[in-house]
Amino acid sequence: MVSCQIEYYTHGLSRFFFLFNREKRKGYNPVEFARELPQKWNELTKKQLLAIARAQLFKDPHVQQMHLAKHFLNIPFYALADMGEDNLQLINEEISKLLEVNLCTKIFIQSVITFSGKWIGPKDAGSNMVFVEWINADRYYANYVKTKETKWLNHLIATLYRPHDKHMSESHPLYAGDLRVKLNEFHIVNRAKHCRIIPMATRIAILLQYVGFRNWLEKKYPETFSEREKKKRVGGMNALMIDLAGTKMGATSDDVAYRPLHEVMIHLENSALLYNELDKK
Repeated sequence: MVSCQIEYYTHGLSRFFFLFNREKRKGYNPVEFARELPQKWNELTKKQLLAIARAQLFKDPHVQQMHLAKHFLNIPFYALADMGEDNLQLINEEISKLLEVNLCTKIFIQSVITFSGKWIGPKDAGSNMVFVEWINADRYYANYVKTKETKWLNHLIATLYRPHDKHMSESHPLYAGDLRVKLNEFHIVNRAKHCRIIPMATRIAILLQYVGFRNWLEKKYPETFSEREKKKRVGGMNALMIDLAGTKMGATSDDVAYRPLHEVMIHLENSALLYNELDKK
């Protein structure tokens, strides 16, 4: 977090909020306040993430900046109007620095309400995600980036957010960190239709969460996401699961699909490192 000191002189309507403070009402003395601004995505609040998401719905860059400044400073619009261009420029520079590097691993949108009830999202850093869940999520993410069609965003959400498994609780002996129903790829298309009731700002916030998580995965497992490794996977992720099965991970391709995401990623990373070492010899 970074401390930010703001001061402004009252004008117009804002003077009515200082009726009992003549010096500030008349503009003789400035209004002063301090705020803590996040420097990393994981330092955001849920409200700030939603503000970033809503700002993307505005076409005018100036309106976007005003919207973000208001919500990051947590001040009313009348105060924002009095702050002056210098203060707004300072705030927008700090917010721009934050937005440049999204390595968000925190899940701010923990659940959503759909046409079929409440759905639960994954845990921070994908700690309870399985491999096939990430494969599907990333495919829908790529489709959305390519086409900007909302249906692919809904598919992404329907993959990550799922109904509560009625037979599972945190006290259940088989509980492994996930209260969501097991991912069934055949249910995603139908469930995606239920996401249309979710506010667009919330859907964009979920997208931003996933983008940050994806960026973080690439930094955590650099060899796995290297161009060299990507070129080796000619058959795509389904071929990769078959390749990982049997002698490599001692399981069937279906077992690999439902292995914890990070378990598979660690295996891929170690394999890539070993291959690179052998290739140098």
